[in-house]
Amino acid sequence: MKELVLGRLIVLLVLLAAMWLVVSGHFDPFLLISGAVASGLVAVIAWRMGAVDEEGVPVQLAAGLVRYLPWLAWQVAVSNVRVAAVILSPAMKLDPASGWVEAHQKTAVGLVAFANSITLTPGTVSLSVETDRIHVHALSRQGLEDLGRGEMDRRVAAMEGHR
Repeated sequence: MKELVLGRLIVLLVLLAAMWLVVSGHFDPFLLISGAVASGLVAVIAWRMGAVDEEGVPVQLAAGLVRYLPWLAWQVAVSNVRVAAVILSPAMKLDPASGWVEAHQKTAVGLVAFANSITLTPGTVSLSVETDRIHVHALSRQGLEDLGRGEMDRRVAAMEGHR
């Protein structure tokens, strides 16, 4: 059990340090040391809080995430074009809709990933999350119907290792 927590702690530390490098974009020694210290401090605080578990550092989703993120990025791009077309249209034909979308995720991490994926996709936002469904507001009825078909739900469930 301790090896698993240590492994997750190391993964968290590496991810925090990588994020520091990507966001800062500076590589002088003082900033590298500051980033390492800050990353280490945050990792230790997360460990002391008991947040270095399968929910706080979900390394078990890594393989599924590699397959899911490119699909999600494509969906975000397609939705951006659709929203831009609606906004730039002289008639601006809005057809807002709100409704519940089924969620078949088995874990809290999977459910949160599904709700966040909905919100990341332009034109839709997750309003409320329950154990088996998510209340969604969409810019168009078509967007809500697309979510209702369940493709995103299936892909998130597959990412978490189900379905």
